[in-house]
Amino acid sequence: MAQDVLQFARGSIAAGRADLAITALRELTERERSNAAAWKLLGHACHEEQLEPEAAAALARAAALDDRDVQTALAHAQSAYHAGFPAVDLFQHVMQLAPGDLNALRGYASALAVAGQSAAAAAVLHAAVKDRPDWLEGHRALATLRYTGGDQSNFADSYASACAAQPHNLALRMAWFRAVAQTRDWTAASAIIDSAERLLGRNSLLKRG
Repeated sequence: MAQDVLQFARGSIAAGRADLAITALRELTERERSNAAAWKLLGHACHEEQLEPEAAAALARAAALDDRDVQTALAHAQSAYHAGFPAVDLFQHVMQLAPGDLNALRGYASALAVAGQSAAAAAVLHAAVKDRPDWLEGHRALATLRYTGGDQSNFADSYASACAAQPHNLALRMAWFRAVAQTRDWTAASAIIDSAERLLGRNSLLKRG
């Protein structure tokens, strides 16, 4: 019976009818309060319907029932964050379960920033991209945090350091260029392209484009 409901719910979500899944899963979780899979899927369905507080509550229940499952813990942390609830501790828990999970680390930094700890968030991201120079999402998050925080001169410095460490990483250089170009600093953006052409050759850039 429960498996039939779960299968129906998954199919409904895939068909764009998460509302039907929510109804079925709410009935199932009323009958089976300890069904972690049902609570997790209910959280996903609520998220699809943009019911983030309800999603966070369902995923909190799923995480409590299966507190070692990384994906459930991450989904709970992300849902709590999107619902506007405190999420720093939740992301820390995910990082304890899965050290090195970059999605959890980025979420942790975002939660810190929302909690008013922007300097701590920047420090977390800076350390991560120093260890992983090729982590583009980390650079983007750090640059955005710095720029919106008022550092409009050095906000993209992590890209520069990463390119020095990985000089032939074209994807990294292009991400650096896009970050700077978005601020309409055409002089700095052109300098990034010029240095890439000198190092990699113009043909490499044309192929990338």
